[in-house]
Amino acid sequence: MSTILIVTGLALCFIPGGWLFLQLLFTTPLILMEGRITMTQAWSRSQTLMRLEWGRAIGLVAITWLLLGILGLSLTYLFSGIYSIVLEQIAWIGGLIPDFDVLKLTGGAIVSVLLLPMQMIFITLFYFDVRARKEGFDLQVLIDQL
Repeated sequence: MSTILIVTGLALCFIPGGWLFLQLLFTTPLILMEGRITMTQAWSRSQTLMRLEWGRAIGLVAITWLLLGILGLSLTYLFSGIYSIVLEQIAWIGGLIPDFDVLKLTGGAIVSVLLLPMQMIFITLFYFDVRARKEGFDLQVLIDQL
């Protein structure tokens, strides 16, 4: 019974959270690309653009998280491995014992700083694709506006 309650509780948190994330997926590109709009306008515009795009959005988010997750784990272990080798050599010379948990945390933070812009690039490209399909917006229109 407790397993059923735990799974139900998780579903009640993740399903609305995922729905809200997808509804507001285009908020940042909208604020950056469409100029001076309020948050309310950006939210409603994001919901309008996401209408009938759920399947593509879920696929894009899943592929993005999968690719960036694999890259993130690989880079985290690479950074922490390099740091641990260097610090083990320094510890051997100096007699200090390095804290490997701090190394993993630092490596994860560096990787997050590198990967978050990549996620926004994927979302922005998806935003341009949706606008091109729904509104006939293309890069020539953007260049003319600039």
